[in-house]
Amino acid sequence: MKSTNFFEISNSNRELSMNICRKFYNAVEFYANKSESVEIESKLLDQAASVLTKFLSAGVNLEFLWQIHYAKDQINLETPPHTTEWENSVSFTDLIFMDNFIMQAKSFLDHTKNLTLITLEVHEKWTTRHQFENLIRTKETEKANLVYDLYTNIYEQEKWGYDLNKIRNKLSHNEIHKTDSEFKPKINQKEFQRFCQDIGNNMFEFLQKLQEILFEQKWVAG
Repeated sequence: MKSTNFFEISNSNRELSMNICRKFYNAVEFYANKSESVEIESKLLDQAASVLTKFLSAGVNLEFLWQIHYAKDQINLETPPHTTEWENSVSFTDLIFMDNFIMQAKSFLDHTKNLTLITLEVHEKWTTRHQFENLIRTKETEKANLVYDLYTNIYEQEKWGYDLNKIRNKLSHNEIHKTDSEFKPKINQKEFQRFCQDIGNNMFEFLQKLQEILFEQKWVAG
């Protein structure tokens, strides 16, 4: 697919991801229906919907990065003199969608954490990753131990959660990512679309593992 139509790109990506989202949501729904609490059932379904919305949103921004990559193979862009990123007409569009992807991917992880705590019936709030992990540890169950290991693993140095968190904090609180006027800008030595694709692939694998641990339903391929 090589399109510059926003609705075509968004809807096509959404359709490609719909099977993934339905599988996950159906697993949550099946699990939630067994709850004796109507409130917990409602919270589980609402939070699952938020997780999948963020998953889809990140995917659409990723697809736009690929479309920009393909489009640049067909055109020549001159780099006018500039000293700031907002003056950079060559890589500015790439920067917008990379930034959007990072924010949505980080938000995806945050919503999975909320879903995890609801599933474990932990009612306290969290604001930092370590607070979240400590809340999981208050539950001395096999499920809690497995999901604790799942989260701590992705935040080990050089793992995808660690890289995502580091870059998101930089973009949100410190400084924008400087593209150095590259025709196809890079982050961590990878072109934007490749770097974000790797994170997107890990998000999908994470969703599969989360389903199997939290909702006790094996992910079936296809």
